[in-house]
Amino acid sequence: MRTAAGVEASGGAVGPADCPHAIAPGVEVTLRLPWHLRRTRAIVRRRVGRGWEVEVRTVLGTPLHLVLPARALRRV
Repeated sequence: MRTAAGVEASGGAVGPADCPHAIAPGVEVTLRLPWHLRRTRAIVRRRVGRGWEVEVRTVLGTPLHLVLPARALRRV
């Protein structure tokens, strides 16, 4: 059972698997911004400053790393 602080009553912290909207490393997301990459799927790699580094695979299979704010990402 969760409390208002987001901690389970058992004492464990709530992780990304418990919250369907949480963004964390390894989570698959769709991009909202920039507009020309809208609805493109990406994998979150790490937290960077005030944003998240995501990896998008191009058609040729090469990785494209972008740093985007959390508002530009939606968890799949």
